[in-house]
Amino acid sequence: MSKPPASIGRGLSLRTKFLVLFAAAVVVTTGISMTLSQVLLPERFAQIENAQVSRNIQRAQDALDREVSYLDDTTADWAA
Repeated sequence: MSKPPASIGRGLSLRTKFLVLFAAAVVVTTGISMTLSQVLLPERFAQIENAQVSRNIQRAQDALDREVSYLDDTTADWAA
């Protein structure tokens, strides 16, 4: 009679099994982290960048409004 085929991992030591499982867990965790960072981070950075651009546009508009107001006051003084 022939022997039944050896099941996978039957001849491996406990240390080898642990290292293989640990390496697989590291690979899976790294893959998940990289996938999430490629999906979520660019969207969030775009939101932050848009908020900063909006704030900077508002600051520039406020500065121009102050300058126009100052020029209006100055020209009114010179016209009087």
